[in-house]
Parts: sequence; structure tokens; C-alpha cells
Amino acid sequence: MTESQLADAIMHEPDMVKRLASIIDVGRKKYTSLIPNLEVLARDENYIVRSHAIRSLILFFCSKAHLPMAFALLSDDPEVVVRGSAASSLGAMGFMVPESAAEIAKVLAHRLRVESIPNVRSGISAAICEIVREKRHIPWELEDSQIDWELISAVESGALPAQSKSKASDKAKR
Repeated sequence: MTESQLADAIMHEPDMVKRLASIIDVGRKKYTSLIPNLEVLARDENYIVRSHAIRSLILFFCSKAHLPMAFALLSDDPEVVVRGSAASSLGAMGFMVPESAAEIAKVLAHRLRVESIPNVRSGISAAICEIVREKRHIPWELEDSQIDWELISAVESGALPAQSKSKASDKAKR
């Protein structure tokens, strides 16, 4: 699909499956001229469209300019799917863009403390683990007792434990 066809599809395609695939394709193909369309779609009345739009903006474009939008969807969207999508996209961005990692991790850690839906908490916790490069099994419905609050406190203080360890080991190798 060409860029102009994708522009039309993300805004007007009546088949929702095709529309959602087109939203993701905009990001995959890095069509920066369609970012304003994705910004509009991140506020769409359909929560699945919002979820895909924020994923495309954050995951594929890794745009710092869109962090406030992703943080707002993570905190304020009434739909669990959108909050979860925002969390996972932010986790991936924090992993891929180290200069954004501390800021993203702090917001995720704060959100973990106030989020009440167990499966959203799971997504947030998994995103934090991705940023700090820790492999953990995160249960689908994360309960308070299953959260590593020591890690969360470290992240809130600005420390990214796994990155610190890897930097220290890199220095030791030199």
C-alpha cells in the first residue's frame, strides 16, 4: 500500500481489521508525514483504534514528543486495553531509546503504585522489567505481593539497576 493509500485507510477503512493493520503499517514503514493522523487516532472514540495508534507512534517512531500522550493514555484512558498498550509500547521505547529510559521507567513505576487493575499492573511491571533488562515471569493478574517493590523504589529514584550492572561489568572488562 502506498503512503497516500495508507493515509486514507487509517482514517476511512470500514473493515476494522484492515484499518488496524494499516495503522501499524504507518509505523512499520516510518511514514512520518502521517504522524498527525496517528495523533488524531490516538484520541479516537474507538479504544482499539487508540490502542493501535499509540503503539504505532511510540513503538515505531520512538518519538519523545509523544511521550506525554502515551503517559496520559497510560494514566487516564478508561479502557484497560489502551492502558496496557501504552505500557508495553513505553517499555519497548525505554529499552530501545536508553536516553528516555529513566523518565519512562519513573512514570511506569508511579503508575504501578496507583493502578488498580491487576492485568494492567502486569503490563506495567513487564514494561519496567523490559527497560531494566530483567527477565521475569510476570503473572497475568499481578497482585501487590508479587511486585518487586525494591526494584520499583530504585526506578523511582532514578536508578535503572540492570543498566548500572551492565555498565559496571563493561568497565571491568576494559
